Amino acid sequence: MPFHFPSLQTEVFDSGQITDFGTVTLRGDLRSYAWDGGSDLSGGADAGATAGFFLDSSAGAGQFKSIFAEGIIISSAGSSVDWSHIDNVSITSADIVSLSFDKITAGSNDASLVIGASGSISSANYVAGTSGFIINGDGTLEANDGTFRGTIHASAGSFSGTLTLSGAINFTSGGIIRTASSGRRVEIVATAAGVTTIDYLNASGAVFGRLYSDTSMGNNLSLSSTLGALELRGETTLFLLAGGGSNVTELDNNQLRLGTDGSAATPAQAFASDADTGTYRVGSNVWGVATGGSLRLQVGTAVTIAIPSTTGSGTALMVTDPDSNGNYTILRSSSARKYKSRITYNVDYLADIELWPAKFYRKDDKAWSYGFIAEDLAAEDPLLGVEYDGEVDNYSDRAVLAVLAAKVNRLEAELARLKEAA
Repeated sequence: MPFHFPSLQTEVFDSGQITDFGTVTLRGDLRSYAWDGGSDLSGGADAGATAGFFLDSSAGAGQFKSIFAEGIIISSAGSSVDWSHIDNVSITSADIVSLSFDKITAGSNDASLVIGASGSISSANYVAGTSGFIINGDGTLEANDGTFRGTIHASAGSFSGTLTLSGAINFTSGGIIRTASSGRRVEIVATAAGVTTIDYLNASGAVFGRLYSDTSMGNNLSLSSTLGALELRGETTLFLLAGGGSNVTELDNNQLRLGTDGSAATPAQAFASDADTGTYRVGSNVWGVATGGSLRLQVGTAVTIAIPSTTGSGTALMVTDPDSNGNYTILRSSSARKYKSRITYNVDYLADIELWPAKFYRKDDKAWSYGFIAEDLAAEDPLLGVEYDGEVDNYSDRAVLAVLAAKVNRLEAELARLKEAA
């Protein structure tokens, strides 16, 4: 039958007898009345126990639901706590001079770790400027590498190595990216007004060249420079792209290559104030000159020229009749025998042709002049007229000269006859 002691003061039991004052010696185990677990802790805590406590004397172990202690000090030399046997410790406040740990896990989402302004948190391998990391209480940080998934806000900074971006640098209200803080440098300047410039600065810091994009100009890219010139050196190539990157025009130190052929109506090379006058590529190895939206000169394996239906009185070019494509061929003026055949001098009848000199106002030249009417001459002899598009358009100066020569020859013959008769 067990013994019940409502209270115990200074008594010590040894097999049921008091043997020493102030000391209790047990030859067996000690358990509380509410203990509902087993009687062996040599293998560790009894997971089935839910209440009470148990001291296993043979295993030298004890199991309690909770232990509350105040002012515990472990101070003997070599004293240590075997944390491998402590699964869960709740400490409201602690003053720890030095702490070594494998991992610290926050007990709640609002938990925090506070260090002094002159203190720091660092890795075991931290060496200033070489390895490891340190977070100082004054807010400074040193580390080898870092990955930031959010946004970094900084008022200043510097990079001594290479900065690689996979995204973009955006200026919300203007800013500058420069290759150096002073002297010769390049600056990308964005203003709050929407103007972006790339400035080239000389040794004194003055801007001597600028590329800029102005939203008020439709985001056109322009160049201004106190040097007054854009220089391309070495193998530099300048590309001018139309919408969508097509129709590339290339400019390098050897050649300007147009990305479009153009047409007579819209020449590839034209003038801002006269867009239908300029040069263009008519076809393979054929270059053309257009005025007023019409082809006038064409240069290929042969040189041909297209002329209006009327020409000025000062026209000195000799051209052929149009071919099947309506093109004219420029001829070198020559009257050598080798270019002629079936020659006959029996043309005395030319002296009978009547020439009708006239005075007239030329509408194309806007001036008064003397000469002949082409249709009048062609009516006397078709060979005197020159046709264009199936109608008489001009007359042959050389043919008229031949008529005059025939008349002179007849007059000279008549004069000789009269002298002989006298």
